[in-house]
Order: sequence, then C-alpha cells, then structure tokens
Amino acid sequence: MVPRAKVRSVEVLEQFRASLLIYLTKAGATLDEVSDEVIRTRNWIEGDRRAHWERERRRRRHDLEQKEQELFSARISGFHDDLSPRQHAVSKARRAVEEAEEKLRRIRRWSQQYDSRVAPLFRRTEHLRHTLIHDMGEGARWLGQAVQTLQAYAEVKPAGERPADPAAGTPTLAAGAGEASQEDPAESPGGKPQPGGAP
Repeated sequence: MVPRAKVRSVEVLEQFRASLLIYLTKAGATLDEVSDEVIRTRNWIEGDRRAHWERERRRRRHDLEQKEQELFSARISGFHDDLSPRQHAVSKARRAVEEAEEKLRRIRRWSQQYDSRVAPLFRRTEHLRHTLIHDMGEGARWLGQAVQTLQAYAEVKPAGERPADPAAGTPTLAAGAGEASQEDPAESPGGKPQPGGAP
C-alpha cells in the first residue's frame, strides 16, 4: 500500500497567500504614487516654475526700467541733489532682474537634465512593478492552486478504507447469522433432539 502524505495546516498557506495579495496591493499603490510624482515634478518644473519666473522677469524688468527712468529724470532736472536713494533703487531692481534670469536658466537646465537623471531610477521602479505583477502575482496564483489541490487531496479516503458505520459500536451480524437465529433452539446442529426437549 502506497503511504499517504500527511497534509497539515493548509490554512497557513491560505493565510500566507492572503498576506501576499495585501502586500502586492499596497506595493502597487506605492509604485503608482512614485510614477505620479515623477510626472508631477516634471510638469511643475517645465510648466508652473517656468511660467512663474517668466512673469517675474517681465515684471522686474518693467520695474527696473521705471527706476532707471526716475533716476534719469532726477539727473536732468537738477532738483535733487542727493541721487543715492534712486541709484540704490536701480541697483536693487537690477539684482532682482538678474535673479529672475538665473532662475530661468536653472529651470532650463533642470528640464534638459531631468529625464537623464530620473529615467534610470524610474526604470528600476518599473522593473519592480513587473516583478510584483508578473512574478509575485504568478506565485500568488500558484499558491491558490496548491491550496485547492491539497484540500482536495486531504478529503480523499485511502483505497480500501470503509466509511464509518453511523451506528458505530453496534456489532453487525455476519452472513448467515440471521438464518441461524431462526433455527429451533431445541435442535442440535445434527438435527437430533436435545435432552429434555420436545419429542
């Protein structure tokens, strides 16, 4: 007789599979957040920041032109002996313009280098996503099939094993016992009357 495998704790496999599915769901959501953040950062650099500093450059250039015009007017009018406040205002406005232009140069540089710096790291996350979806997902499906197979195996009775008697403990009569019970108790196995029996 072929010995049967001892199948125990199938529930542990099912619990492990459930935990694995929860992990895959959370890890997938985290990778989605990473992908969204990469896209948002690129849009923030190329869209929001570029537009903001272009507006600032135009505004600051206009302010610089106004301050320079005021200084020029003060010089040719001769009514203002001390021009240092206006000169200081012009210098401050010029530095503000230079700052805006430097910001725009950095933004252009970030835009050009963003993909080359971020893409290698982003590809790692996509490789991890492939592992989660395909490799570990296939592992979860295999565990599910293994649990079903083991449960079905555990329910199969060994060959030759009789099902349990619902009236367990009650002895069953062997073949022919019913006929023996119907024989005349006064007769012997040979058919002769027993002593003290009827003639």
